[in-house]
Order: sequence, then C-alpha cells, then structure tokens
Amino acid sequence: RELKRLARLGSMQERQKPVVAEPAESVSGLSPEFLESFKAAMDLCQTNEVRRQAETLHPADLADLLEALPSENREDLVDLLRQDLNPAMIAELDEAVLERVVNQLSAQEMADAVAEMETDDAVDVVEELGEKERRDVLDALPIGERTLIEEGLSYPEDSAGRLMQRNVMVLPAHWNVGQAIDFMREEEDLPRDFFDVFLVNPTHKPIGSIPLSRVIRTELRVALSDLMLEDMKIIPGTL
Repeated sequence: RELKRLARLGSMQERQKPVVAEPAESVSGLSPEFLESFKAAMDLCQTNEVRRQAETLHPADLADLLEALPSENREDLVDLLRQDLNPAMIAELDEAVLERVVNQLSAQEMADAVAEMETDDAVDVVEELGEKERRDVLDALPIGERTLIEEGLSYPEDSAGRLMQRNVMVLPAHWNVGQAIDFMREEEDLPRDFFDVFLVNPTHKPIGSIPLSRVIRTELRVALSDLMLEDMKIIPGTL
C-alpha cells in the first residue's frame, strides 16, 4: 500500500495546501497555516467550515491529516464526514488508523465505501480488517463487488492476481465499433475511468487491446479486431 501511495503522490502535478490550531507535528503536504485553521474550526465546532476545508484536500492529504489528529479529534472528524466519507481516503489510511475508523462505521457504511474503491484498493482494505469485520463487510457488498474482492483475496500477497485492477472494459473481438459504442452508452456498470478496451475471444481469453480514442474516431461498421493491438503482455496471476 505504501508503494501505491508513493506512486500516486509522485504522479500528482499539483497539491492543494489549504487551511488546524495546534497539531504540534507537521503533516506532509499540508502547510502549518492550514493545520492551524483546520484545528481551530474543529475546536469551534464550525462544521460547515471543517467540511469545506476537508473537501479541498487530496485523499492522501486527508488520510495524512486524519492520522496526525489526536484520537478524539479523529473520531469527531469521521463522525462529521461519515455521510460522504471519501473512499479513496480510507484506502490511504495506515493499518492502525484504518482499524479505528472501521470501528466507528457500520458494516454497511464500510461496504458502501469499499464498493466505490478501485478493486485493488478494495482488496487491500478488506484484507486488513479483522476476520469478523471482513465477513460482515463482504456480506454487505453487492454480489458483483464481493466476487471481485474475494477473487483478489484468493491470490498470494504481492502476486499479480492480488495487485491487478479488475475494473476494466472488456468486449468480444467479433463486435464492430458501433456495437461497442452502443454497449458503452447503455451499460450502467462500467469502470469509472478507462482508456483502453480489451478484446477477448469466445472463451473469454484476452487477445488484444484498443485505445479508447481509436474506437471513438473510427467508423461504426469497422470490426474491433481490425483495430486491435496484439502486442499485449499477459502476466499469470501467480508464478
């Protein structure tokens, strides 16, 4: 998880540095002025201001802030934000703080957050839960998300099967561009963001990929197989 966090932070071109009066410790990525202002707003119970400032933070920054707060302030902040607690922030928490946050939330609230995460982050978070909490959260998930997470958990730690992203756009290679675009317009359960379409044969084996830009710029009657890039590297789930 720490490697994933460093990769995300390294790719960010801009970090917002908004406005807590006291924490004695500095928090990476956040200015002392922001920390003072944020803590002051919490001390004065200015809930709208606390929410506003929290919403300006990148999930990694919000996780760092939550980890740096005293436990009482942390619990207050989680309660304040629990109606729209950022799932990406939960995925950034270290194990000790994650455990405390999970204890504040119901299994359904945790399941709702996990369902919004990228599948690799969801697997990481669920893996760190206690056995009972893990079962309760998995049972509260929709069957589709639960199946993906349980599949990820079935692979050894640090294997490709455990780390890979499962929310991908997969289409039959025999479709044409028009069928692909109609499907992507009408299907509700698509990945939130994707840049490539992966093509599979009738046995659902991957045989190639197409950049999404190439799909939308091509005439509707053209077969996807004619646009396919075949130099795709396939890595086994375990070695």
